[in-house]
Parts: sequence; structure tokens; C-alpha cells
Amino acid sequence: MKTYILTGASDGLGKSFAKLCLKNNINIIALCRNKPDYKCEFIKTDLSDKDSIIDTCNIIKEKYAKFDAIINCAGTMSLQNTDSLDFDEMEYVYKVNTISPIFITSLLLPLIKKNKADIFNVVSIMGTMYDIEEQSVTYTSSKWGLRRCKYKYPGRIKRF
Repeated sequence: MKTYILTGASDGLGKSFAKLCLKNNINIIALCRNKPDYKCEFIKTDLSDKDSIIDTCNIIKEKYAKFDAIINCAGTMSLQNTDSLDFDEMEYVYKVNTISPIFITSLLLPLIKKNKADIFNVVSIMGTMYDIEEQSVTYTSSKWGLRRCKYKYPGRIKRF
């Protein structure tokens, strides 16, 4: 049976993806702040906090070292106007949307290589738009940053 590590698994697209995986007999290790309401392995993780990410990756190395994919599905939105951006909110969005997936991949890279695991980054079409709305500059640029981060590992997650 396959095992996927999934960020953002307690809500939205991550939750829907997890349920689809479970229907296809794929185990889920959910990395999120709130325990999901479906059967999975759960590691409480705050993706905006470096120490939380490090602790989570240490747990993965100790208890869940064999996995087939990492799906970075967590994301947070910001609707600040460009002329009144709040630094703390911008920093939070970047930590969750861009920095945490790259950092998790870095911390788990030896296992990713050993397992020949796939990496799947969920981004947004907004990360490709040049004519963006004034209220979405932080979100759009954070997703653009993740979109531009490519990993050179073979394989793809098969379609269900």
C-alpha cells in the first residue's frame, strides 16, 4: 500500500485529495494544524513555524520513513491592497505557501531519494498571471515562487 505525506490535509483541496487517496487505498500522513475528520496518521504541524516543521520532519524520519510521495497542498490567501500591505501577513503567506514546502523537501531529501518518492506542489493559476488584481499580489507572488521551484526527480503521481 502506498503512503503519501500531505500538507493542508484538514480542509479544502487537501482534504478532498486525501479522501480520494483513501478511496484508492493510499495511506495519508496528514501535516496540518487541526486533526482531520477521516482516518489517517496525523502530525500536528504549523507550516509557518520553523521549529514545528523541523519537529514534524524528525517524526517522519523516525516513524514514517517509507513514503511514496510528498504533496504540498497547504496554502493561505491574502487579500491586502498593494498600497497597504502588512509585513507580518505577507511573511505568514510566504512561510506557508512557499518556504515550508521547500524546507520540508530539503529536510526530507535523503528519504525522498532513498524512496524514489515523488514531489507534488499544488500551486495556483494566479501564480502565472501578469495582470493581477491589486488585492492578490502577496498570494500570487507566493504561488509564483513555488511554481518556479522545480525538483529534478523522476516519476509522477499517477492519475486516479
